[in-house]
Amino acid sequence: MAATSEISIKVDRGGSKGTQRRSQVALWENDGTTQVSCKRYAFNDEDVVVEAIGTLTPGNTYYISVDAFNASYYGTFTLCVNNKVTYDFYERAIELTDLNNWCSNDAEYTTVGASGDQDAGSCWNNSGPRYNRWFQFTAISPNVTITVDRGGSKGTQRRTQLAIWEADGTTQVDCNRYTFNDEDVSISNSSLAIGNTYYISVDAFSASYYGSFTLCINNIDGTYFTRQSGSWTDPNTWSTVGFGGSAAADYPQVGDIANIEDNTVTVNSNEVAAEVNLTVVTNNAGLVLSNGSLSVAGQFNTTNAGNNFNIAYTVSNSTLSVNDDFAVDRNGGTSTLSLTSSGSTFNFNNDVIINSTAGTGDNTFSFGTLSTLNVGNSLTLNNTGGPKTTVSMDNSDATIANNLVFTASGDNLVEVDLSNAANLYLENNISQGSPAYGILASTGSSTVHYASTTNLQIIASTDGSGSGDVISYENITINNSRITTPQVTLGGNVTLSGVLTLTDGELRSTASNLLTLSDGASTSGASVNSFVDGPIKKIGNADFEFPVGDANFWQPIAITNLTGDAATEFTAEYFEQTHADNLSLKTADPNGDLNNISGLEYWDLANSGTASNADLTLFWKDQTRSDIDDAADLRIAHYTGTEWQNLGQDAISFADPGSISVNAVTSFSPFSFGSLSSAVNALPVELIKFKGEQNNFSINLSWATASENNNDYFEIQKSIDGKIFENIGIIDGLGTSTKGGTYSYQDYHPTKGIQYYRLKQVDFDGSQELSNTILVRSQNLNGKLLPSIFPNPTMGEEISLLIPNEEELIEILVFNNGGKGAKVNYNKTGAYRYSLSLSERSKGVKIIRIITNKATYNKKVIINR
Repeated sequence: MAATSEISIKVDRGGSKGTQRRSQVALWENDGTTQVSCKRYAFNDEDVVVEAIGTLTPGNTYYISVDAFNASYYGTFTLCVNNKVTYDFYERAIELTDLNNWCSNDAEYTTVGASGDQDAGSCWNNSGPRYNRWFQFTAISPNVTITVDRGGSKGTQRRTQLAIWEADGTTQVDCNRYTFNDEDVSISNSSLAIGNTYYISVDAFSASYYGSFTLCINNIDGTYFTRQSGSWTDPNTWSTVGFGGSAAADYPQVGDIANIEDNTVTVNSNEVAAEVNLTVVTNNAGLVLSNGSLSVAGQFNTTNAGNNFNIAYTVSNSTLSVNDDFAVDRNGGTSTLSLTSSGSTFNFNNDVIINSTAGTGDNTFSFGTLSTLNVGNSLTLNNTGGPKTTVSMDNSDATIANNLVFTASGDNLVEVDLSNAANLYLENNISQGSPAYGILASTGSSTVHYASTTNLQIIASTDGSGSGDVISYENITINNSRITTPQVTLGGNVTLSGVLTLTDGELRSTASNLLTLSDGASTSGASVNSFVDGPIKKIGNADFEFPVGDANFWQPIAITNLTGDAATEFTAEYFEQTHADNLSLKTADPNGDLNNISGLEYWDLANSGTASNADLTLFWKDQTRSDIDDAADLRIAHYTGTEWQNLGQDAISFADPGSISVNAVTSFSPFSFGSLSSAVNALPVELIKFKGEQNNFSINLSWATASENNNDYFEIQKSIDGKIFENIGIIDGLGTSTKGGTYSYQDYHPTKGIQYYRLKQVDFDGSQELSNTILVRSQNLNGKLLPSIFPNPTMGEEISLLIPNEEELIEILVFNNGGKGAKVNYNKTGAYRYSLSLSERSKGVKIIRIITNKATYNKKVIINR
């Protein structure tokens, strides 16, 4: 199921990855025949990558086909799938942000496995592109030099072709290609517009020449060094010949590098630079931003290599923007490294990395008084023995687009503090090493938001590691709209002391990864789009509604008027399934004998800690789905461990949605809806399961009975609105059986969206009973419906054929192993159903060709004898 509009599929082989060679891979729509994308081997022993972008519909199902050229090459393989394509596409070009004579790691990039995208350079030596990769950068100077380096450790690519493009990826700026097979290729251009985005395309002449390469870029103009403390715009602050050198004629601007050493530079206007490097050697150093801004197009690096001097950032009512990494390296010294801010915005578009390896005197980064920290990738706090690093958010907000990473060699070395209504928005996870060192302290109405549109997220455990490091949450908000569920899971036991706000996304918990709300904690905002799928514990004696659900259904349970104390514990979980024993009913029951309890759902509610009585409320969010239709008859049923007893009904809100309550419950275990009569509130009786699942273009209905008595048949009924049902099929029953049976039925004409199903069980004497109603969502029925043949495999007896409801059958042919076809007679047995026999056909795989008035289909049938 597609989570986004793009996909990257890799068939990996070689070594431990697998033995397959000459792989062929394709991506298909959910009919299995409409191709989305395709790729095959260029050489025998290579991986194959298939990618698509902008062509998938989130929520739809797609199919991957992996083939081998022939039996000489088939074998094992490793399959990798990512919902984001690579730099094979112009739209996913790798952004280059360090433009100061930067080179990638040796042989970091490769054209192996790439495909042609966009246009070929005008100077290229073929009609390509053939195997191009994409990069982009925002110009900080009119002058740029780009080099594709190869040979030795630099890479294996040969016959390289290189081009620079405007932001549209098709308007060429400059172009160059190889003259000889084994040479580097460069472009130097001086016509760039500062601030514009440009794209780089690297291609290889053919598959015989593709390979790995190293990419280098330089887009820098001047280099400045501090000669004294002072204003950024004062030329006397700077020198162009070295630290302490003669005064410069101007100051760092667009395309320039600013090197600050042993001085403090003040910015109180709007300034720019290509890169900033701040260090201490013989004196304190720092940067002051006051009512101004500094925009750095590349990196911002801060270094103390072991000198006993302070580094200080002071930022007030200002904006600091860094397009690449903001990196701090603390490698010694006895002084401090600090950042203090108020009313300011920090935009770090890539990583924020704070390394502390040696020295004394803490590293403190304090974002306070309505400041905002935006990190475009990960925030990493790394400590391998240096002074402690603390990042604090006080009445401020931080958004981290990837991970918050803690790595440390011991306790109390890396910490993030949230206080005074601070907000931490995480778009991925909290990552910890092993042991899981790292402190997250949440106080003063602060909130950690697990918020993403694409990532599956894991809430870090609050159990802690080492001797003192813990993760603590005051408030947590779940707001994850990724299309697949559950969107958020627990990485261990998680306890919070404030409010759990459920905005969007299912939160999955388990008995070993338990969600606990402390005494005084509460929940807010649960809905069908956001609930807890799994157990949740509540401590204390306050009224509480557990926001539980299961299998995309939200069904809360509430406790009120508790008699316990602050140490009382209740744990609740909802199950969208039949209880293991739903037939043992108490007789004679003082509150009246139950006729049945729900075969669809139940809740488990357990009391631990201080014993407590409580009033209990069960909720239904879809009256039709829960098969509740009579208020006077409905009861709450309680399972004692051996039988279900009737707890009665003290209050009911008979609406859709609605609820039913009983007072002063003293024993806790499973609870469910119960019915006094077989005429209303069906909540099925004999069925031990009844469920529906989408299977490509059909809905597979399955059910089972614990026992049967004079059961003639089941009538399968379907409804679009949950009110008006029609018969779509009949399955014979077992008559009388103490063991019961299992049944299935395929609905080959589902409706996109919601549909309802129920069973009408009919006895030999004509008496009838309706099952509960189940709801099935079909989200992926927007492709072409194909003919279906069943049973398949077959013993050669009569088989059935269903064709699309808009087509008319003309002819059926069966082909033997030699490829010769013969007509087959058939009978029409329903509106879209036909029957035919293959009893005269030999054992093996046959191809049946189905010809209709609109299309021709080939279906594979296996005959077993």
